[in-house]
Amino acid sequence: MNQKVNRTAVQKMGLISRLAWEYARDKIDTDGLSSVQQKVCIAILNEPGLSQDDVAKELGMDKSSIAKLIARLMAGGYVTRETNQMDRREYKLYLDTRGEKITKELVKRLEEFQEKYIGVIADGLIENINGTLETVLENISAE
Repeated sequence: MNQKVNRTAVQKMGLISRLAWEYARDKIDTDGLSSVQQKVCIAILNEPGLSQDDVAKELGMDKSSIAKLIARLMAGGYVTRETNQMDRREYKLYLDTRGEKITKELVKRLEEFQEKYIGVIADGLIENINGTLETVLENISAE
């Protein structure tokens, strides 16, 4: 018998996110990058020049874990860093050619998932959902 599981909204969002990542990874060769490394690359693609601290905040991870991830991404030729001219203690992060190629393909597949499974929802409803999620993120960030 196919019973509906009573999940919270947070559980449903987490499940959809996991399924989207699985969908994308099944469609491309991620070159051995872990899911967390992929998320770091996407954060940098979305905002080139982010600092390690910015990436840590964006992903909700501690600074030491991010530093190790970035060191591995740099060693693999996915990410480069430049000293921030305004604050020489800080580095700005950028995707290298290799990282940019894989990350853009990954984002393309995530967008494909969104169009295939979420795009079927009426535009007005999607806008409401996005607005609601943005408000939740703002409320969490304000605390």
